[in-house]
Amino acid sequence: MIKYKQAETAEEIEQILDLQKQNLAKSLTKKEKREHGFLTVEHSIDLLWKMNLDFPHNIGNFRRESRWLRTFHDSKIHTGY
Repeated sequence: MIKYKQAETAEEIEQILDLQKQNLAKSLTKKEKREHGFLTVEHSIDLLWKMNLDFPHNIGNFRRESRWLRTFHDSKIHTGY
């Protein structure tokens, strides 16, 4: 089951940043970029916090193997191929 909420804690903001880093063009293979797209903008933790104050990030949590994992966030990020 997925639960949706706004990011509120340092841990949640850090998880968003980690997810972004995993999806930067420099972190992916050519095949992954072609098939799934990629991020072109790298944010700092300070900038994510500031963005979250004005436009809270929406995150989805899903339960797998008795623990909650962060799945995505809903800020406006540029992607490309």
